[in-house]
Amino acid sequence: MLAFPAMIRLYAALVLALFVASYTATYAQHTHARNLSVPENPAANVAPRNGAARQMWAREVPAPYKPAHRILAPYKPAHDMRAPEIPARTIRVQDLPPDLTREEVLSALGSRDSDIRRGAYVALGVLGKNEDLPLLFSALYDNDKLLRKIAEDAIWKVWGRSGNATHDRLFRVGVEEMHSGELSRALGSFTTLIQVAPEFAEAWNKRATLYFMLGENDLSIADCEEVLSREPNHFGALSGYGLLMLRQGNYRRALEYFEQALTANPNMPGVQRNIDMITERLEELGGSGV
Repeated sequence: MLAFPAMIRLYAALVLALFVASYTATYAQHTHARNLSVPENPAANVAPRNGAARQMWAREVPAPYKPAHRILAPYKPAHDMRAPEIPARTIRVQDLPPDLTREEVLSALGSRDSDIRRGAYVALGVLGKNEDLPLLFSALYDNDKLLRKIAEDAIWKVWGRSGNATHDRLFRVGVEEMHSGELSRALGSFTTLIQVAPEFAEAWNKRATLYFMLGENDLSIADCEEVLSREPNHFGALSGYGLLMLRQGNYRRALEYFEQALTANPNMPGVQRNIDMITERLEELGGSGV
């Protein structure tokens, strides 16, 4: 019979395989079935009994995290964080149990076990709040490619929650209308949502996207400004703004917005291609782009 730690590892590996097979980088509301090991009680300082181990445990307790607020400010790399070795349990993220807390998930982000870290970021997409965004943005620079994709998906999920159940239902209706090609109805849904929840940045972003699709450039630009006034790191709005400037032939401003988008999220090859294309075009124009 496998030892208990080996069983946990085996379960985590199986669930990770299922997650990789079904993962899609989208902001739609969904969760992934997997096992997540997180602390039983992160608030309790359950140190090892062995003296040497106790000293090592004490050194590895992370200092309070100070979030970055400006787009160009360096985020603390997630892989530099460490969590103490304390008793763990196996939790399935697909149907999050009532006792799984955001604090438990946050404490698991610093695990040395890559499967645990990935699962913690999946769970953070479900339980995370706006104040957790700096942690998610830091993971966009992680060495783990799969973790970077998970973090991006989690960011979209956090952005897609206003904190009000009624507003979130209307948001989901608008998203479904967009996916169904009912652009006029989606436009009405997001306009209504903006009226009742003007601080919900993602409602503005969805309407900006709709205006872009409908060719309403000025209206789309205005909504992008509203998004960025609320969420300066919104790489979707930044890249969208770049596309709007590109559509208008303003290469220099397009380049500025694309570069800001790539600073916020370096995992967007399409944005990098746009930067390369604009740079080449500006060289052809002798640096005289609009």
